[in-house]
Amino acid sequence: MADVRKDRTIMWILTAAAIINVLIVSLLLTHSADVHQPQGREVQHKLIVYLNETDQKLLKLADMSKKEPISLLKKNRIEGLPSGCPDDIFIITLVISTPDDSTRRHAIRSSWATTGNDHVLTVFLMGEHPDSRDRDGILRLNNEFVKYKDILNNYKHESRKAGSSLMVLLGIQWILEHCQQVRYVLIVHDTMFVNYRRLMKVLEHRDIQDNDGKLLIDICFTQGRKKRDIFMIAFINSHPKNWGIRNAIRRTWGSDLSIGGELIRVFFILGKQTHSANRSYIMTEDAQHQDILQGNFIDSFANRTLKVIAGLKWILKNCDHAHYLYAGAEDTFVNFKSIVRYLIELRNKGDARERFYLGSRIYGNERLSVKREKRANTKKLLKVSSKQYSGRYYPTYCSGSGYILSSDMVPSMYRTALRTPLIGVADVFQGILAKRLDVEPVGHPGFKTWAGRVDACSLRSYDTLTVRGITKTPEQLFHVWETYTNKFVNCSNV
Repeated sequence: MADVRKDRTIMWILTAAAIINVLIVSLLLTHSADVHQPQGREVQHKLIVYLNETDQKLLKLADMSKKEPISLLKKNRIEGLPSGCPDDIFIITLVISTPDDSTRRHAIRSSWATTGNDHVLTVFLMGEHPDSRDRDGILRLNNEFVKYKDILNNYKHESRKAGSSLMVLLGIQWILEHCQQVRYVLIVHDTMFVNYRRLMKVLEHRDIQDNDGKLLIDICFTQGRKKRDIFMIAFINSHPKNWGIRNAIRRTWGSDLSIGGELIRVFFILGKQTHSANRSYIMTEDAQHQDILQGNFIDSFANRTLKVIAGLKWILKNCDHAHYLYAGAEDTFVNFKSIVRYLIELRNKGDARERFYLGSRIYGNERLSVKREKRANTKKLLKVSSKQYSGRYYPTYCSGSGYILSSDMVPSMYRTALRTPLIGVADVFQGILAKRLDVEPVGHPGFKTWAGRVDACSLRSYDTLTVRGITKTPEQLFHVWETYTNKFVNCSNV
C-alpha cells in the first residue's frame, strides 16, 4: 500500500509539473509573439533555454543507453513531423500514448482527430518501445511513424506515469521550435475524446470576452491623463499587410482633425498575421503612430465581426466619453467635414444624441444570398446557417463600408454581442444587435457604397459623407485627396 501511495504521489508531482509548464508555455505562445515590449522576447528566449536544459537533464535521467541491440526509433523523431505549421493554426493537441497503444491511436485518427480542419493538429507523444528485443513490435511502430508522421518519440520510459512529464516537454519543445504561432495547446491522454468543434467555439468565444488588443493605444487622453473632448472616435477595419493604405489615410482624411472645434480621432483595428516580417513592421508602425489596435484573432474575412466587437470593447474601456463612433473600411473615402456638419445640425435640433445608428441602410436581404463582391469564394464566406440566424431575411442594417453610432449605443451593443451567435458578415451582425436593442437604422444617401463622382465639388458636397471604392490603393487615395483639397476649384454646394 505504501508503494502505491508513493507511485501516486510521484505521478501527481510529475503531472502537476507538466501542467504548470503547459500553462506557462500556452500563455507564452498566445501572447509573446505580439507583445510590443522587448522584455517579452527576452522572457520567451529564457523559457526556451530553460526547457531545453530541463529536457536534457530529464533525458539523461531516463537512461537513454546506446547498448540496446536495436534502436530504429531512437533518433530524429522530431524530424518526422512537419517543420512548420499553417499560419492560422489554432489548436495543437498533444496526445499522451504508449508504444503498444496503436489500436487507440488508429481509433483517434479515424474519429475525433479527423476534422477536415486545417486549424487543428493532433500529435501523439510516446517513449521508445520498452522491449528492445521485440523486433516485430519496433518495426510496426516504425512503420506507423513513417506512415502517419504524427508521432513524437525520442526517449525511453517504462510507464505512462513516469514518462508523462517527459512527453509533455518533448511536445512543447517541438512547438517552440516549429509552431510558435499556435494559439492553444491541449494535453490529453489517448483514452479521452476531444470534441474539436465545440472546443473551438468555446475558445473563440473566450477571445471575444478577453480581447484587449495586442498593441495599446492612448488617443483619447492628454499626457496628463485628462480626457480629451472627443466628438468622434473612428476605427478603421484594416488588414495587417496594408500598411501603405494606413499611411495614406494618416496623411489625408485621417490626419488629426479638428473641424469647427470638434475633435476627431482615428485608429486602425487589425487581426493577427503570423508572418514575422509583417509582425515586426506592425510593431514599428505602432511605435511611430500609436494608432493601432490589434485583436487576438487571425485577420480574415470571417473574423471582421470580431473586429467590430474588439473595437466596441476598446472604446467602452478607453474612450467612452466620445460623442460618436464611426466605423468603416480602409478603402472608403471619408468626408469628416460633412459628417460633423450634419451631426451638429441634428444635435442642435435635439436629435441624434441617443440610440442613433446612421449609414447606408440595407433592408430585405435574404439569408444566404448576400452578394457584394464577385470573387468566387465570397458567396461561401457570406453564408449563414439557420442555427446562427433563424430568420429568412436579415434585419435592416447599415453597410459596413461606413456607419455612425451614438456613444450610448456602445455598451449595449457590446453586451448584446456577447450573447448573440456570431456570424461572419460583420455589418449584418451589427444589424442583428441593433434589432435586439430595438434600434432602427437611419439611412442617409451621403454614404455612397459603390463609388461615385470624384470631382472636387462632388467630394466636398454637403451631401457626400463617405465614398467607397475610389481609394483602393494609396495612389488612388492621394489622387482623390489632391482633388478634394484643390484650392483653385470653387464649389457652390459646400
